[in-house]
Amino acid sequence: MRNATSILLVGASCLCFSLVGACGGGSDGSRDDGTAGTTTNPTAGTANATAGTNNATAGSSTAGGSGGGASGGAPGCNPMAGPKKGDGTNTVIDEIDGANIMFTPAGMGSGSWDFSKDTSPMGMVTPAGTAALAPTDGGHMGKAFHVQGSKLTGWGAALAAILNGTTSSFDASAYGGVAFWIKGTATTQDGTDKLMVLARMPDVLPGTPATGSCCDDKVLGSECYSAHRAVVAMSADWTEVKIAWSDFKNATYGLGSTLTFNPNRLRDITLSFNHDAAVTTGDGTAFDVWVDGMRFLKKDEMGNLTPGGSAGSSSGGSAGSSSAGTSSGGSGGAAGGSGGAGGTQ
Repeated sequence: MRNATSILLVGASCLCFSLVGACGGGSDGSRDDGTAGTTTNPTAGTANATAGTNNATAGSSTAGGSGGGASGGAPGCNPMAGPKKGDGTNTVIDEIDGANIMFTPAGMGSGSWDFSKDTSPMGMVTPAGTAALAPTDGGHMGKAFHVQGSKLTGWGAALAAILNGTTSSFDASAYGGVAFWIKGTATTQDGTDKLMVLARMPDVLPGTPATGSCCDDKVLGSECYSAHRAVVAMSADWTEVKIAWSDFKNATYGLGSTLTFNPNRLRDITLSFNHDAAVTTGDGTAFDVWVDGMRFLKKDEMGNLTPGGSAGSSSGGSAGSSSAGTSSGGSGGAAGGSGGAGGTQ
């Protein structure tokens, strides 16, 4: 009887270790101005090697769940709702009329903007990163952000609205989507005058289980930075782009390819100029874009992107066309990003 009890205890211990390894989270490394971060936990690779055995079960739980994390509820991932939650009535994220890059989304979160680029040898952006970013005159109403870039041959550049700090998230489940005003030009992998908008959950970003990270670049199919996305178009006229949560589609690689989107834990809304793959032809990614007035859509408010089609007309400006759906995937290896104080990617 004693021997049987011992065997039972050993079996339970093994099961526990297997579950912990099943969703060990991504690396803690951050990316600064597009430089790849490094994994700080050398044992993580060993734990996550075991994860491959258990990944099939975890993936099934994710696909069938209602926006749960990649672990399917196993210890090691912590896909909890953001600690700050909008009430569904206050829809303002940032009117972009202040003197700095700080904002309070829906009167609740602790938000800030981040502007970052890859490490292309000849690549340039204006302003020169987050420290120089500030609202400027010439917006749709009042001020706006004006960002420019050229000769970016890596993952490109990104302007991100971080909703509640870089190690937390915001619960936007009381809303129906996100909207912002935009005008300008761009040449990206997504096409002429198009950019990719990412709604990023902590699940797909490097971090620790405590920050909600569930991705791991060492595990095939669990790679980081594979956020849900929609491709939108812009024109020379101010247009309000309205993206319903349902318009954000899975990536074609990494953890985000199977993860169900859930707006109850948004880390940021990112306007990405290229993102998934390096530019190997021409002069690289280039853009000259104005962005103003970002807000949440009310629960019953419709987006103006049609599946795989164009954006509907929008008050205050002519509507551009837009390609919704997944972007060209790539391996995710070229998807860089900045970390540090407000890193995007």
